[in-house]
Amino acid sequence: EDVRAPPEPPWSFAFVRDPFKRFVSGYSEVEYFITVGPPEIWTKQRPKTAPPPQDLVKNTVKNCNDCGFLSKPENSVERAQEFIHDLLNFKLTEAPLFL
Repeated sequence: EDVRAPPEPPWSFAFVRDPFKRFVSGYSEVEYFITVGPPEIWTKQRPKTAPPPQDLVKNTVKNCNDCGFLSKPENSVERAQEFIHDLLNFKLTEAPLFL
């Protein structure tokens, strides 16, 4: 009889994105939504029962109690630094829908 060797396990691998780049990408989206508004592709694909995107941004900014990053100049290093400060001090927890 022929002796068969067990099959070798398949090779597996994963792509891991740089966590810092993911954070920067996420912050860029937050900044875009707040300063420009939701992208057109996002507004077209949202469910009909979801609130309008403008309300989402407006309510999120309103609920962000004592968030210092909103008072800094748009698209500035100071604003990004203050966003990190606000995030680490849990000031963004009152705005869970968007931030």
